[in-house]
Amino acid sequence: MKISFLSNNKLSENEVIVQVTAHDYSDNVNQLIAYIEEYKHFDQIISINVGNAIKFINQDSLVAIEVYGDELRFFLKKQLTRPGADFIKLWKNLIADSFR
Repeated sequence: MKISFLSNNKLSENEVIVQVTAHDYSDNVNQLIAYIEEYKHFDQIISINVGNAIKFINQDSLVAIEVYGDELRFFLKKQLTRPGADFIKLWKNLIADSFR
């Protein structure tokens, strides 16, 4: 795979065009396009360096961030939900499952 950059002063400052060129349309091309489509809204993605990896979190799925000294804990919607769950706010910083 080769990646290159071409400048185009006819585009607006925030406009980006991504073009994928290959011999023919294949599963690899399809996966690459799907990956680009998934992350095209980079302004809604938070990147976090975790050890030797970088994790990406969509801001819409982020519920809370707790800070303990130099440690951060992230709470995501998918971590706080289960089938039939109904969360209620008890205090300013405490929610609980109502156990229907």
